[in-house]
Amino acid sequence: MGCFVYCFLGTSKDITLGPTAIMSLMTADFAHTPVKDDATYAILLTLVGGLIQLAMGLFKLGFLVNFISFPVINGFTSAAAITIAVSQIKNLLGLKGVRRDFIYCVYDTARKVPETKVWDLVMGLICMAILIILKQVKELKFRDNGSPSTKVKVARKVLWLVGTGKKKVTGSILLNTNVP
Repeated sequence: MGCFVYCFLGTSKDITLGPTAIMSLMTADFAHTPVKDDATYAILLTLVGGLIQLAMGLFKLGFLVNFISFPVINGFTSAAAITIAVSQIKNLLGLKGVRRDFIYCVYDTARKVPETKVWDLVMGLICMAILIILKQVKELKFRDNGSPSTKVKVARKVLWLVGTGKKKVTGSILLNTNVP
């Protein structure tokens, strides 16, 4: 339910996006099968994770989370953020043939920097600039001199909606652009 609320409002107290990315990284590392594009191990890993969560809920073991210190959680989240950022650099530069493991990804990316596709880099930087601008648009504060008209209210809502959907806006720009 939280995902649907997030789609329309851009926020939800019931959805956490950070741990989802971390779990996706961990699943990608452990869910390789000999068959190409086979999701059997990922589904099995999801089932086992769900069963563990169900058992912990039934036995009321949620208090165990309190024993995980904040620096450990912070370090884990920071490491995941660094891993995600490093893995995206190859896409920003338009590099092909870069291995997935962290150390190899850093090495291959550094080695292949001269092979950077300029238009991929330009498109990535433009989209990042659009994301920053749209974030600022969403956070605009308006001064009201009296009661704003209906047109002003609608314009403000449209700006807020576009700012909230910033990832969708840049995604549609990327999908509708043929970069050589």
